[in-house]
Amino acid sequence: MYQITLKMARLNKGLTLKEAAKIGGITPRTLSKYEKDSGKAKFDPFMRLVKAYGVSINQIAIGKENEIMASLIENINKVVA
Repeated sequence: MYQITLKMARLNKGLTLKEAAKIGGITPRTLSKYEKDSGKAKFDPFMRLVKAYGVSINQIAIGKENEIMASLIENINKVVA
């Protein structure tokens, strides 16, 4: 099973940063930080976001966005090669 970033989940749901931050009970700036490194997200806002995005917590990759994206690209390249 592939995992996606917190930002990808938000975008897949069609929410802006501001809309999603309101759902999470946090500021857009805080959500932006969480999207860059989901490992720093506080549990309650994170769970509200995951629920609003309609994904399982297991579908969200935890960690730094740039590292997650590099791993996803590497896995995709293995599949298509």
